[in-house]
Amino acid sequence: MKVLLTGSYDPITNGHVSLIRKCAGLFDEVHVVAFFNAQKTNMFSAQQRQAMLALACAEFDNVVTGSDDGFVVDYADRHGISVLIRGVRDTDDFVYEKQMADNNHRFNPSITTLFIPADSGWENISSHAVRERLAKGEEIASLVPSAVENYIRQLSKSKD
Repeated sequence: MKVLLTGSYDPITNGHVSLIRKCAGLFDEVHVVAFFNAQKTNMFSAQQRQAMLALACAEFDNVVTGSDDGFVVDYADRHGISVLIRGVRDTDDFVYEKQMADNNHRFNPSITTLFIPADSGWENISSHAVRERLAKGEEIASLVPSAVENYIRQLSKSKD
């Protein structure tokens, strides 16, 4: 079975990777796709976010990474995917994700959304927290995969 994990992944965190690892062990093919969200201002470009996804998911043979600026349900249709996976950290996440699941199902009734709770220890990690730390010049090593940390460090050096 193919499944789809979506998000802004701005940037991908260790919490995201924990969920991806779980899905990679459960499903035949896992698509991890960074989507454009007009309601968010991204720190990293779509190409940079896709590059970080590829780095973070390199260990998984059954994970496909990418980016898309369309609708999740359209991506799912194009790739023969009928199951969306959403990680939830807390009740606020669940309420938001449930609304998104209802909307996706309304647009495409063949779409099913499965919710997977964050593993203990990752429920307080978010891309937003990583971006805040980066803006303050603080370390992010405990929040993101080391390959992603190195990539971000190289991006920072190239801006100097």
